[in-house]
Amino acid sequence: MKDNRGQLCYQVEGSVFKWFKNFEIHNAGGKVVSTIQRKFSWFNSRYEIENLALEVLGDFWDMKFDLLHNGVTIARIDQEWFRMTSTYQVTVYEDAYADVTIALVIAIDYVKEIQRAAANAAT
Repeated sequence: MKDNRGQLCYQVEGSVFKWFKNFEIHNAGGKVVSTIQRKFSWFNSRYEIENLALEVLGDFWDMKFDLLHNGVTIARIDQEWFRMTSTYQVTVYEDAYADVTIALVIAIDYVKEIQRAAANAAT
């Protein structure tokens, strides 16, 4: 992931051949700042976002929403449409929430992609 100047600021690495899908999000310095894990049951997938203490205001699934902490907007996420790949405009107003905001966007995008693939396979 790059910032508005084209500088690498995050990199996502994921497991390919594991039953439990994992993603690690690294900052520009290579440090792991977040981990996302997809857990399965025999009936459906389960996703957990723990201990964020954040409120989502807006359209979560269409990726146009604000993140709030104690009623204060800390980030704004807008999906850019008509692109070949998933592209988002992410504005973080409080640097302390940058890592969790990026992790949340990646997790939501992944869930949406899994659902899209399942819907396409069913037709």
